[in-house]
Amino acid sequence: MPLKFPLLRLPNELILIISQHLNANDLNSLFKTNHRLAEILSLQLENLRDNLLNLIAKQDGKTGLCSAVERKNEALVRLVLKKLAVDINETIDIRGRTTLHWAAGNGHSELVELLLERGADIAAQTINGSTPLHKAVSDDGIVRILLNRGADIAARSGWGSTPLNAAAQSGNEQTVKLLLEFGSDVNTETLVGETPLHTAAFHGYESVVTILLEYGADIHARTRVGYTPLHQAIRGHNPRESLVKTLLEKGVDVNAQAYNEETALHFAAGGKHAAIVKVLLDAGANITAIDSPGN
Repeated sequence: MPLKFPLLRLPNELILIISQHLNANDLNSLFKTNHRLAEILSLQLENLRDNLLNLIAKQDGKTGLCSAVERKNEALVRLVLKKLAVDINETIDIRGRTTLHWAAGNGHSELVELLLERGADIAAQTINGSTPLHKAVSDDGIVRILLNRGADIAARSGWGSTPLNAAAQSGNEQTVKLLLEFGSDVNTETLVGETPLHTAAFHGYESVVTILLEYGADIHARTRVGYTPLHQAIRGHNPRESLVKTLLEKGVDVNAQAYNEETALHFAAGGKHAAIVKVLLDAGANITAIDSPGN
């Protein structure tokens, strides 16, 4: 009959007594089960650290650092860094991430600082060219740490995306503003000619659009296929009447045509966005405009 008295409900002292009778493999299993158990068992783990760390390091042929990161347990990562001779800049997965990429992308600010102090490569790139700064854009605190440590604010991924492009895609207002304050180019383009303004408009991030415009984003910028921020705002994931109005008030060309001569009105009508169609018509959209297919 299964026990109905979960281990976590036992007093800490009893858990420690039980742990003293476990081998390294069983203790490792307990350690992985729960963050609270990891804290409770830290003393016992310290006593068995050599066997435990060797066990972790040998699992699945992976290094200790890689195994620790896969468990998403910061305490274990710290322990591995402290007790094992590891290559702090080794890649930990098929994407080419390092531990610094992982820590920066998962909000582990103290671990980021520890890794940097230990010599982690702040400019390390993944397979697609992303740096730890690209990965950190959802956490402005970590972004600040990396920038203060000299991270390249203009580093580009394989798609030509800078950290500002990535921040615009994340919708994090604080990070966008911080990167701009540190001197990021507000009109930086990806390989397809997309600026942060295009990206923010496409995702419907009105507050990010406002910040970018305040810092001088080019409202007339076009992608390689001729999309303006207005086109993207209507084509995107979250078309908003208020965002369209903001772009129009800032002077975007309501009748600008994309590569196949489609206008914002074509996109709005095709998407059945009636309220946006009205806004565009009120702003002077050409109701007789014809695109390349003749629509």
